[in-house]
Amino acid sequence: TLVIQLGKPGVGFDPDEVYNLVLDAYSQRQFWVTVENVEILREPDPVDLEKIYKEFYIAPVNATVNANGNAVAGSYGYGFDLEAAKKLLADAKDGDEIRIPMEYIEPDLLGADSFFKDTLGNYQTRGDGNDNRTYNLRQACQALDGRVLNPGESLSFSGVVGSGYKSAPEDTGLDDTQGGGLGQVSSTLYCAALLSDVTVTSRSGLAQMPSYIGSGLDADTSLRLQNNLKYPVRINAQYSGGYVRISIAGTEDRDYYRMLGSEIVQTIKAENEYVKFAYDNEEGYADGDVIREGRDGYQAKSYTVRYNRTTNARIGSDYVATTTYAALSRQIAQIVDAPEETTEETTEETTEASEETTEETEAPTEASSQTTSPDWGDGWDAA
Repeated sequence: TLVIQLGKPGVGFDPDEVYNLVLDAYSQRQFWVTVENVEILREPDPVDLEKIYKEFYIAPVNATVNANGNAVAGSYGYGFDLEAAKKLLADAKDGDEIRIPMEYIEPDLLGADSFFKDTLGNYQTRGDGNDNRTYNLRQACQALDGRVLNPGESLSFSGVVGSGYKSAPEDTGLDDTQGGGLGQVSSTLYCAALLSDVTVTSRSGLAQMPSYIGSGLDADTSLRLQNNLKYPVRINAQYSGGYVRISIAGTEDRDYYRMLGSEIVQTIKAENEYVKFAYDNEEGYADGDVIREGRDGYQAKSYTVRYNRTTNARIGSDYVATTTYAALSRQIAQIVDAPEETTEETTEETTEASEETTEETEAPTEASSQTTSPDWGDGWDAA
């Protein structure tokens, strides 16, 4: 508690006059006197609460993140409520004692985890595939998990997840590629960043529209992000239960939240591609066999929609990007050296009898030629 003793005005008077007044009162057995003609010589100095506040105030310290990416806890401050103290002073009289309670002041961010108490955005995608693909998904998530971005700091997806991944299909129906599946992790991170208002500084879509995420919402491994928010953010990533789950934690100070949206604006039809094989090819393809099903290409536009955090009313939408996916041709086997079919004619030798035989033959009966066709009048549909 801070105690302030208020001063009193200084006064002046004639001491002889007062002395005589005291003697006269004493002779009359009176033990108080009234002194008139008192002059106020000096008022006490005013109490400067602003100066006192600055003298005793210790500012609270917010939690920070050091150069190694480790969060450092904050500390309490110490001071008093300046406005409440001003009211006490205004109500006090000269000579009164003012008692101002001192109190600890909690910082906005106290503990090491205080920065990351809110989920700014999160997204998940279904992550199926063979063992190699799920291995890649799990390893990439582990590389991202716990990564902290200070204000102004950037992140390169490929730089964080590194190398050493297995050969696997990027998506269902596609051929194996080194690190197949990493595009799903980068796409999931991309969506979480859009929802969190973490700035996307570089993004390219995948070659074909993936099956695990909406059109225009994917990103390849060249994805780069930058934290332009006021506070640090932390990426939480895991692969579990067949899903890639990524969230961005931070300090929420927005009065809105975002939702993702996209639409296909153009379709590019897939064409047939004929792949030549020998008749006795090791793959065992026959002429006309489908080697790979095709995929149509698309052009898609993506956007985010802002909603009021309190009322859930729609505020507006923001364009994000236009993405073009190339069509994937349908591959069909074509046999180029099939052997030609041959017809063997068998000649039967006929031995002519030495004796002449007279055969009686009956005249053939002429058969009527009859053609049968569907009765279109009984419900058939003409092709």
